[in-house]
Amino acid sequence: MIDSIALLHQYQREIKTLGKLEYIEVTPDDIALANRLAHEVLGKTLDELPPQTRKLLKEIQSWVKQCCKADGIEQRDFRFTRKELRDVTGWGNTQLKVHLARLQDMEFLSLHSVSRSKAIAYELVFDGSLEADAPHLMGLLDINYLQKHKAAPAHPCACGTCASCTSYDEQKSGQEKEKSGSGLPWSGQCRC
Repeated sequence: MIDSIALLHQYQREIKTLGKLEYIEVTPDDIALANRLAHEVLGKTLDELPPQTRKLLKEIQSWVKQCCKADGIEQRDFRFTRKELRDVTGWGNTQLKVHLARLQDMEFLSLHSVSRSKAIAYELVFDGSLEADAPHLMGLLDINYLQKHKAAPAHPCACGTCASCTSYDEQKSGQEKEKSGSGLPWSGQCRC
């Protein structure tokens, strides 16, 4: 979507060259516009959450922000277990299982395996405001974060601002020359 917005403004932008390659750069305004559109079109509202699940999300968000500030880390780097959450919130194990499963199903939380054990850790993916009634799509490019932590260029123009120069899409399916597999066995094959 970001590239499409930049292309829409191509006649208003300076055309840059690198050898025989001509290109235009994505601006922070392009990213901001793409984010606004994505929130409106693809975002979820918190109205979809039952009241108790929303209450738990609020407690998790408050605790995670507090821990991240104390540890000096980004939210995306903070992981927690259900036991830690039980200790912080005082909620029962069964109650937490139910509401954490809802938050995970709706992609407000992400699961991570803890190395060399069967334990799982959660990551708070939700990065919006619990007070806002507007739709919100999680995981979009944060303009402030991009400007603070410019990704190492992976594109010949090396500008660090166009979508091709950020590492945002590097690990996405379809970036290699070979086609991605479906991940499912052929019909009739065993998954074992």
